Amino acid sequence: MTYRAGDQPNNALSLNVLEPGEVAATAGTSGVVYAVSGTLARDPELRVNSFAHVNHADGHSGNTPRIGVLLCINGCGIAQSWTRRILGMAGVRTRS
Repeated sequence: MTYRAGDQPNNALSLNVLEPGEVAATAGTSGVVYAVSGTLARDPELRVNSFAHVNHADGHSGNTPRIGVLLCINGCGIAQSWTRRILGMAGVRTRS
């Protein structure tokens, strides 16, 4: 069995985020909130993107569909930098 997926669905898979209602969030240059839903819904304002998750089922034969919903927050890295600066932590190194 094989599959194809982008970095956020693969990140969710590595974190065992596979069921509807589960969420994976990451923060770096941008912030990403990636959730799994059991229903396909359209966002008319295009704030989130929806697509088949790594363990998607078509909904037939009693399987619940797995839809990945992705929200990208631009400028997350600069917000982290600003927060560290105002808290006086600009020179403090943190563990990854």
